[in-house]
Amino acid sequence: MELKVLETIKSRSSIRKYTDEKLTEQEIQVLKEAALASPTAKNLQLQRFFFITNKELLDEMNIAIAKAVNKGVLPENYHRATYDAPLTIVIGIDKGSRYGLIDCGIAVQSIALAAKELGLDTVILGMVEFALQEWLAPEAAYFRKKIGMGDELEFGIAISVGHKAADKTPHSVDFSHVIEIK
Repeated sequence: MELKVLETIKSRSSIRKYTDEKLTEQEIQVLKEAALASPTAKNLQLQRFFFITNKELLDEMNIAIAKAVNKGVLPENYHRATYDAPLTIVIGIDKGSRYGLIDCGIAVQSIALAAKELGLDTVILGMVEFALQEWLAPEAAYFRKKIGMGDELEFGIAISVGHKAADKTPHSVDFSHVIEIK
């Protein structure tokens, strides 16, 4: 049996180098729809999606993340957590949400698959947390305000989206990771 969605899942890999080509408004709209169509526990839809295309803001966040990870020091050749993708989507969840992180996982997969169907590539990010969680970064309040993330939300997950500038082979399927109970 040939399933297009399965082929899309199997062809996706985490791309860590992007061109500077911007996404179209139509592509961004499709990604928004994919995020909002994602199922959530009890259909509560408690997550919020922050679509960041402001390059200067993303640059600032990358510097803050690198400093936070390196105990306040910005390394000379620091790692850019968003990989210079033209779009980074931050998913915020209600503080104390019992199923928020599960809902984030579902949404980020929906976004990643929709992006792949559009001919775009993605990398799912946890490091963005270092710019948005007060207990990790002194600049968190500044960045939270810049993107409109209120105090009632906490960082769930992020994903960068763009046109790849490098190839990466998707991981292989290993059926030894499946345990069947009959």
